[in-house]
Amino acid sequence: MYSGTYEYAAMATGSNELISALNMEQARRAQQSGWYSTAILFRDMAGYFFAILQAFVIGLAPIVFAAVLVPGLGKKMGTSYAQVMTWLILWWPGLAIVNYIMMLYFQGRQRDTSLMVSPWPI
Repeated sequence: MYSGTYEYAAMATGSNELISALNMEQARRAQQSGWYSTAILFRDMAGYFFAILQAFVIGLAPIVFAAVLVPGLGKKMGTSYAQVMTWLILWWPGLAIVNYIMMLYFQGRQRDTSLMVSPWPI
């Protein structure tokens, strides 16, 4: 499928096949490392973002409850507010599932990388 890829890349850049192959592999690993760093940063910052969002939404509760009493506007606003509250309630279970999937992926990638470096399992 990728037959001749490194040769073509080497010809296009004026380099040799080995250097092109090493550069491509390094770029692929750097991308995965960037994904991992982003996932860890998101995991660490998600709690702060959630706290601010939750405080804002709960702070709007008196205004929403007053608006529910207005005919015509109340039903729409009450429904929207209930949907936002439901989303906030489901935030942590959803984040836990995404975090679990990300950690499984990165553990698998790390295991594959360690097996490429050393023939003995750690």
